Amino acid sequence: MPQLIAAIPAAISTVGSAVGSAASTAGLMSSTMVPAEAAISASMAGSSIGSWLMPALTVGSMGVSALSSIQQGNMESEIMKANAEASRLEAKSIQESAKAETLRLSREKRQMIGQQATIMGGSGVDLSSGSPLDVMMNTARNFEDDIQQLGYAGDTKAAAKSYEASIYDWAAPMKKRAGWIGAAGTVLSGTASLLRAKNLV
Repeated sequence: MPQLIAAIPAAISTVGSAVGSAASTAGLMSSTMVPAEAAISASMAGSSIGSWLMPALTVGSMGVSALSSIQQGNMESEIMKANAEASRLEAKSIQESAKAETLRLSREKRQMIGQQATIMGGSGVDLSSGSPLDVMMNTARNFEDDIQQLGYAGDTKAAAKSYEASIYDWAAPMKKRAGWIGAAGTVLSGTASLLRAKNLV
């Protein structure tokens, strides 16, 4: 596919050389002929130049369109890569935030249970059994439930962002490939049009 695009500058150069040669020939012939002959020669040369000018313009337009398609594909590919990186960073941020919050809840749990033990112990209550123990166990259980739910929510959101990043990673080369395919299609279509104009197909 890149070989097709690389052939465009050579084609444009060939057409330009042919146009220049036709113009030079017309000038030389007109300088050595009588006015009537020169007029006929100029008319023929003009027709020759015209027969090359349109293909040259077609080749130039074809090259511009092909290169534009490649550039568009490359740009969209870079956007996909940037989106993938952003999603990975967001997933990491979500995980770190969830971890920090679970650590905060764990510290709060220990502090709460410590305060309950201090209060009930100061009242002379036996903390090893009965209602005081049940209270502290319920406190610990409630905190653990919150910690688990928070961790699960963080993992779920982070996994979603990681999956999103993988989709962008997959799309990046697809976008670039689409640009090259579009360029190849432009070259093939333009070449076919030129051949039809020359009655070669």
